[in-house]
Amino acid sequence: TPSMNTGPTADHTYGTSDGWYIYMEASFPQQYNQRCRIVSEEIQGQKCLQFWYYMYGMDVDTLNVYIKVNNNMGKPVWTRTRDQGDLTFI
Repeated sequence: TPSMNTGPTADHTYGTSDGWYIYMEASFPQQYNQRCRIVSEEIQGQKCLQFWYYMYGMDVDTLNVYIKVNNNMGKPVWTRTRDQGDLTFI
């Protein structure tokens, strides 16, 4: 990330800085309670969602996963809050 001393030191695929990840800048000048939404294409049939996430630090808040059904987001099907440590797999 552009902010010093933030974000993972490496991606989970290669274990180096050569991989990829999506992030939301949470450091200054961002606003408190700012939100970010990452939306996938529509997925047909029953699938298993797996991903790595990084929720490390004092200012980390909440990560929600939703399933959109009939154009309705509803309530989160999975939630994590606050510091969860370095790269974590779900």
